[in-house]
Amino acid sequence: MTISDDQRNGGTRKVLIICHSGSGSTKTISELFRKKLSELYAVDMVQVGPNPNYQILSDYDFLLFGFPTYHGRPSTSMMEYVDNMPRLRAPQMTFVFTTCGLYTGNSMRILITRLWEKNVIAAGHLQVRGPASDGVLLYPPQISLMVKYEKKAGEKVTRAVSDISRLLNLQTTEPSKPTPKWYVPLNGVVNFFGERAYHRYRDGLHILGDECTNCNLCVKNYERGCWLAGQDRPSFKPMNCEFCLECVHNCPQQAIVFSEKMRDKPRLNRRFYRGLKAGLLESLR
Repeated sequence: MTISDDQRNGGTRKVLIICHSGSGSTKTISELFRKKLSELYAVDMVQVGPNPNYQILSDYDFLLFGFPTYHGRPSTSMMEYVDNMPRLRAPQMTFVFTTCGLYTGNSMRILITRLWEKNVIAAGHLQVRGPASDGVLLYPPQISLMVKYEKKAGEKVTRAVSDISRLLNLQTTEPSKPTPKWYVPLNGVVNFFGERAYHRYRDGLHILGDECTNCNLCVKNYERGCWLAGQDRPSFKPMNCEFCLECVHNCPQQAIVFSEKMRDKPRLNRRFYRGLKAGLLESLR
């Protein structure tokens, strides 16, 4: 991929971060990228949702795509965003990153391959292990790894920002794609049972009537149309849900559950992620 002379020499470079986040992990890392990159460039950030404006992509010198990994694949919302993206006339350089609770599988490779088809060329990539939005609800609270980022998360973002700066100053760059993960074929049996559990849990999402205040936050904030306003409480449409668990973690009354066992488990809500973000920023000083 070749960067034009105007892009290299013409004023402040413009960077766009395109992210999808479930409970908030990917958004937190995206905001960390935005803060660090804003020291060098003009940076904007958009979250994927309905009716995206693809025309703005060509206005930027560099793109970042950030998404959560679910069951070894990119989130449905991010895949839909890329699938519906028109092929760009001129090649556009990008950096891809993902957050995951345990492992990524081939999720970055899947998204990077799809981006290539749209003439968006990945020149670098990064994975960050972070809070497991499902694990914290399913496993004992003593498993502290479920509610933390890996120790080197801040260092990884700082190195990635340096890589992005280097890429923006290069005339040409080679595409970058992770090699296939060796464990993915061996993980087929685990995925088989994991997918069955996923559908069972997803279809079991419901509202505890004695806790719900019918505030409709779940209806207003989640754009996939999983929750519909009702007379006494919202109703749930499982086929629209990608089980990101944003509604579960951010319900102010903790009234949305998929199992009675998780009623008193901690929630990874916005306040929780503000604290994690503050800790990450402190580690970068």
